[in-house]
Amino acid sequence: MSAPQHREAPAGPAIAEQLARALFDQSPFSTVIYDAEGRPLALNAAFTTLWGARLEDVPPNYTVLDDPQLESQGVIPAIRRAFDGEVVNTPPVRYSMAEVSVRGSGRTVWTQGHFHPLRDASGRVTHVVLTHVDITERMLAEQELRHAVGRLEALQRATSELSAALTPREVADVVVRNGLPALGAARGAVAMLDPEGRQLEIVGAAGYQTEALARFRRVPIDEPFPLTDAVRSGTSILLPNADARAARYRSLEELRADNGMGAMAAIPLRAASGVVGALGLNWSEPRDFTPDDVAFIEALAQQCGQALDRARLYEDERRARAEARAAADRLQTVADASRALTEQPLEPLAVVRALTDILMRRVGDQCVVRLVSEDGEWLDAVAVRHTNPETQTLLRSLFDTDRYHVGDGIAGQVFRTGEAVFIPVADPASLAQNLKRAYRPWAERLGMRSVVCVPLRARDATLGTIFMARADGDRPYTRDDLALVSDVATRAALAIERARLYAAERHARAAAEEANRAKGDFLAAMSHELRTPLNGIGGYVELLEMELRGPISAQQREDLGRIRRNQQHLLTLIDDVLSFARVEAGRLEVQETRVPLGEMLQRLAPMVLPQLQAKRIRYVEQACTDSLVALGDGDRIIQICVNLLTNAIKATPDGGTIRVACEGAGDRVRIRVSDTGHGIPPDKREAIFTPFTQLGRSLSNPRGGAGLGLSISRGLAEAMGGELAVESEEGRGSTFTLTLRRAS
Repeated sequence: MSAPQHREAPAGPAIAEQLARALFDQSPFSTVIYDAEGRPLALNAAFTTLWGARLEDVPPNYTVLDDPQLESQGVIPAIRRAFDGEVVNTPPVRYSMAEVSVRGSGRTVWTQGHFHPLRDASGRVTHVVLTHVDITERMLAEQELRHAVGRLEALQRATSELSAALTPREVADVVVRNGLPALGAARGAVAMLDPEGRQLEIVGAAGYQTEALARFRRVPIDEPFPLTDAVRSGTSILLPNADARAARYRSLEELRADNGMGAMAAIPLRAASGVVGALGLNWSEPRDFTPDDVAFIEALAQQCGQALDRARLYEDERRARAEARAAADRLQTVADASRALTEQPLEPLAVVRALTDILMRRVGDQCVVRLVSEDGEWLDAVAVRHTNPETQTLLRSLFDTDRYHVGDGIAGQVFRTGEAVFIPVADPASLAQNLKRAYRPWAERLGMRSVVCVPLRARDATLGTIFMARADGDRPYTRDDLALVSDVATRAALAIERARLYAAERHARAAAEEANRAKGDFLAAMSHELRTPLNGIGGYVELLEMELRGPISAQQREDLGRIRRNQQHLLTLIDDVLSFARVEAGRLEVQETRVPLGEMLQRLAPMVLPQLQAKRIRYVEQACTDSLVALGDGDRIIQICVNLLTNAIKATPDGGTIRVACEGAGDRVRIRVSDTGHGIPPDKREAIFTPFTQLGRSLSNPRGGAGLGLSISRGLAEAMGGELAVESEEGRGSTFTLTLRRAS
């Protein structure tokens, strides 16, 4: 392809100047040329068309660098950069030539400017060319879009908030708060039609003077007024200016000075049931209502009307809900009472204090709780409450000095019969006649007008009474109050009875513990007393065996051996009894040391070797690793293991096998002793740890020992933070496992 062909044009400054002039004059864009100081030197025809001004219309002292409109919109710094030699595009600017030239069109135009500096041969900026692009239509379209979006968001927000509004006031607040900004209104009010349809009442407003709002707070429906007219006619009333308003409602003119009212709108609020009220809006300036304005106002009014109807339904249902709430409150009080009474310490007086707190919050001016004395003759006041602390102190003193017999007054009647007394309304003087004589002056002094007294009954027994009194004649007790106090009393009586039983059980347990300690002390004392003569017997046997008293025969030596064995057996039994007594009394002392299990297990076999050999039992010991170290008392661990081995030898038939093993399990170590005996029945596996228990022991089949070994061993294990358990299978043998803490 050949290169583009161009005709040769005459060169020279004259041609270039003519070309520039033609482009300047014929450009469709508004263009102005400024000198280096910002003064306009030339304007093209497009400028005059856009702005309605010529060069001679611009004041001679005008400079674009000091233009107030441009300064207020923050674009002067950008323009100065252009005069410093930088090509600059300005952001959108809202401009009116009327503020510069008296002959300007007065039209406000949105433009976006392009500043291009011109330089001389030395590079100095001599001129700046500004080209305007008219973006008014685009900016207005964007404004309309933002305006429409804002109204839509306001309507959506109002719709969302109205769905949660439960009262007319809440509905009005939502509508006024969202509607006024969206419409640019200065004031607004929501009025609701009363159920009889006789008057409108403003339920929420904003922006009005207090006097004006007070005057029109309630308006008869037949009075000429924008809101009432809108309700009666069912149509919107739109008044664009003060003249239109004055022509229709002269009575409102007196408010003009105070409220500066311009345009006004009154829109009926409709719901499924009909017109329920009206929405009023006021502007400070005149306003031509556009179709968009009307659509938004009526949409807002529609949402408002539906929300008001819902609020009215809510108000209509409120009384029924109030009754339901009262019932729920009673149930809640009962639930709170049950929880509070359950959470109290198991002491009768603590239960009574909780009871009076609950009843005083819900039903009482005065509450007296009485419990029957142990002899059944008196009703003693264990709790006295009154709303007046001084009166409470006086009543407490009165009840302390004058006991209440079970046959006296209202409380005595309730206690004897087990039936509640309910006096909803009574004159204090006549009510006093039902009280104990010493208390009658107080009934009149306190002005008691309503009384509830119920029994405290548990397990068919009456424990006491609850007496409630109220002085406010406008709030007499009701059957619901009686039911509530009775229900709470039932729960309180059970709690009091439970507390009494707990106190009795605690006393019995303390007595048993004291008896147990006495038993332990007795066993320890008796064991000590028995050990002394037994040690003496052993010493004398040893002297005789050494023939220090003279020679002995073989038969005598055999007899001395029997004596020594029985003496050792008795000492072992005494040691077991002493250990058991210490375990029972919690006086067992253990040392905490590191115990290598391998070394310890090697010491066990020699201790029981004679018994093993006597029954030809094979002893198998699994070697323990050096890392298995228990944390506990070495002597106590050996004592437990010897007990377990002794029991295993007893349980294992001749020629059987006993295995001893150890293992680690996390932060624990285990020692297992297994035998090949007959095993332990499932129902006896825990019983063997009970003191003085031996399997298979009877008068016809006595077994050695006191049956304390396993009980003591478990106590020792638990004292070292471990445990002792058994696994067994009948006919296969048993395995006892001692678990101890592992040394780190």
